[in-house]
Amino acid sequence: MIAVCRLRYCQRTRTYAQRRLADGKTKREIIRCLKRYIARELFHTLPADLADLSPTTPPSPDPPGIAVSINCGAGPIGRSRRRT
Repeated sequence: MIAVCRLRYCQRTRTYAQRRLADGKTKREIIRCLKRYIARELFHTLPADLADLSPTTPPSPDPPGIAVSINCGAGPIGRSRRRT
């Protein structure tokens, strides 16, 4: 979906697709290549974004004796009753 939208609206992506078309690729192959191109682009962008989100000071530890419990209320997973 991202690849198709970028093909329609992004000039840089259209240029990339034209280059692949000149290489003799089909439209289906171009979209596959474009998906890989987008994945590589995101892979290199994510570490920089995560570095910006990291806190500058470490969080303070919880006071001793306090336990944190997370309960989503979904109940037991799998079969919990026997069939009779």
